[in-house]
Amino acid sequence: MSKRDKYFEALRKQKLDTVRWSIGAGGQSPGLRDDDGYTAIMICASGNLHKALRMLCDHVRRAREKEQMDLTDGDGDGRTALMMAAHNGHHEACQELLDAGCNYRLKCRKGMTAADYARKKSHVELAARIDRGGESEEEDTDEDEEIDGEELGVFDETDLEDDLDVNDDDDDDETDDDGDEWELDEFDEPGQVRVVNAAIGTFLSTLVWAIRRLTSCFVNRGP
Repeated sequence: MSKRDKYFEALRKQKLDTVRWSIGAGGQSPGLRDDDGYTAIMICASGNLHKALRMLCDHVRRAREKEQMDLTDGDGDGRTALMMAAHNGHHEACQELLDAGCNYRLKCRKGMTAADYARKKSHVELAARIDRGGESEEEDTDEDEEIDGEELGVFDETDLEDDLDVNDDDDDDETDDDGDEWELDEFDEPGQVRVVNAAIGTFLSTLVWAIRRLTSCFVNRGP
């Protein structure tokens, strides 16, 4: 049996030691085709031989020969290894190829992408994952979520302004130090209203700044 035949046999049986030797000292390539025109990567992808496929993908990634993952078949459809794995619903094989950086946007001669092949066979979840380039829905969210301010005792600025609301309708009537009632209508003049609003805004900004500085000191203070 030739080295080439041993190589393909090792792939189909996932004899990883033989596969490792073949693509190393044996001089075989992940892009080598069998008698039917399928590359070694295609054989592993279509059969969901993901352990052997991972080894091949690692090899082409280290050798900077990622284009070998995107070679097309020899039967005229122009399908890639990812399209074959997607058509068969092989999640593991698809993920190995996507993680290795294959081009999941390529189209075959029929104008179909790998995700289209998955959808055609009702592999909806797999198709969605391929469309995202292999990322899961959880990975789409921010992994470094901010710590809830309430857990650290940090006040939210909007809550602070609500607590210090100076435009509360219930406070329209006030009483001065002499016990005489006065109304906010006294400040209906535009100039006076602007002065009062500016003073209130300055006060709130200063108060918010002070609270943030105090909070920052407490949060960043070492044990």
